[in-house]
Amino acid sequence: MEGCVEAPAAYEIGVTNRWLLGDLDHALTRLFKKERDLDLPDGFPSRFRTAVEFAKFYRPGLRYEPLSLTDPVPFFHELSDYLRDLFRKRSTTTRG
Repeated sequence: MEGCVEAPAAYEIGVTNRWLLGDLDHALTRLFKKERDLDLPDGFPSRFRTAVEFAKFYRPGLRYEPLSLTDPVPFFHELSDYLRDLFRKRSTTTRG
């Protein structure tokens, strides 16, 4: 809250961060919800295009967040939250 924050020593150009669970959620929504329920703008990528883009797991400069081999705990914590929420949503939609 006080004082100066130093800038990073280096900035890597050409790096893209990918939030895998966010991309998964987007792909599942696009693939399994009706088009009319999503209220998408004209020109929005098709379901097929969404699936193709999701399947691109490797590109030069691609980094996954929050996945780190040296510290996998944040990823597994986020994955457990995601799965719990996903199953909670499924159980409420199948009951009601």
